Amino acid sequence: MPRPGTGAELIELHCDAPIELVRARIDERLHLGVDASEASVNAADAMRARIDPWPEAARLETREPIEQVVSAALNHVC
Repeated sequence: MPRPGTGAELIELHCDAPIELVRARIDERLHLGVDASEASVNAADAMRARIDPWPEAARLETREPIEQVVSAALNHVC
């Protein structure tokens, strides 16, 4: 939460993609060996199984091209 009195507004964005796409992206990054992330398919599966509903957040579908995702995010921010 923003600190009271700062005038900041909290904007909640939930980036999401189908689990098959998430797994493929992780596998590709691991194969290339250039990603600093320690993400794994097992971690992604575990996170997806434990995620709580987040109705306050605007859901961004990240299977779309990055330009569309950024545009959608900016629409919620601006």
